[in-house]
Amino acid sequence: MRLHPSPESLPQPEVSPRIEPSKPETAVGKGKLSIDIYRSSLDRSKYLSVPAGSDLSSMAFPSDTDGDYQSVSIYKQDVGIESGKTAVGLDVDDILGQIAARGFAFHGLKFSASLSVGVGVR
Repeated sequence: MRLHPSPESLPQPEVSPRIEPSKPETAVGKGKLSIDIYRSSLDRSKYLSVPAGSDLSSMAFPSDTDGDYQSVSIYKQDVGIESGKTAVGLDVDDILGQIAARGFAFHGLKFSASLSVGVGVR
């Protein structure tokens, strides 16, 4: 999987010694999680969500993964989602279920709208 660089992902000067901050355990089982959302560079309607702060280069994806996910770029970072609560464009329960089962979620964004056209009376 090729990740397009974002300003945050460009090489930064290394400060030594480097101490990694402790990361709270993800609460996928409790239905609440912070995620990073990536968008396919090949098909802009396809998204990949992972627990916030995950390193995509160290993740194992199935060999039959859709080729459109081979090149992604960051779309949104540290997005909080919670089971049973709405999030614009996201099927939260599906994303949480996929992440709980395999560590990542492939999805689209969903939107619905309605338009009413009427004839005015003068």
